[in-house]
Amino acid sequence: MIQLSNTYRQRMQKLSSMKALRYRCDDRVSKGLENSLFSQAVSGRLKCFFTGNKKGHSFE
Repeated sequence: MIQLSNTYRQRMQKLSSMKALRYRCDDRVSKGLENSLFSQAVSGRLKCFFTGNKKGHSFE
């Protein structure tokens, strides 16, 4: 589980930097936008990961 969370953390950092690039407008607006989209993405991807992993699908 430790290895999984390290990999997960790296991918989330990658995801958040992609989001930051995508929403590079007013800092205050993009921060709020990024945070809400980021939390949605995290919950969605966690479901995908834990249900899809049993079938051998990759995280991405």
